[in-house]
Amino acid sequence: MTVHIVDGSATPWFSGEQLKDLPRVIYHHFPRIGNEELWGNFCRRMREASLLPVTRYSALCADDDAFTVSGLLAILTTLENDQTVDAMVGRNASYDRTESVPTWRVIFSEFRNSKEFRSEDVSVRLHNPHFAPWIYYGIVRTDLWRQLLQISFRYEIRHTERLMSIVDKALCRIQLVERIVWLR
Repeated sequence: MTVHIVDGSATPWFSGEQLKDLPRVIYHHFPRIGNEELWGNFCRRMREASLLPVTRYSALCADDDAFTVSGLLAILTTLENDQTVDAMVGRNASYDRTESVPTWRVIFSEFRNSKEFRSEDVSVRLHNPHFAPWIYYGIVRTDLWRQLLQISFRYEIRHTERLMSIVDKALCRIQLVERIVWLR
């Protein structure tokens, strides 16, 4: 596994691409250019980041999120053994501080597996009436991940995530694993 840190801060956090004693963690600094807005910088970083992976699978993880090891293993096992699946997501847990007692809660619980999400027919995947898993924080075959980011972040529009939630179903046959995979 290789981790690419794609940093958009004004000043780099590290002096070089290779982090000492962490050869599989590579740091990339993409500061804003000229009058580039924050969102434009993010979109540019996502396009650039899509070109970095050389592994079979890719995923996006924000600096304040994490993946669970058990969830990643379950997804990778399925992707290795089932060529009819292009992308997988799992349940997401979010730490909720708004209540009097902070708790973990499962978010996106309305997502369900549906055979339509794995259909070879793009129109079937796109016209499914069920809530489809969103693979923004999923594990995706790298060739499709690259296409997904290049299409979704091509233009610096404010609703890029919404566009991505449509493009992902057009490009990928998606499956949900019933495990907590992503922590927010």
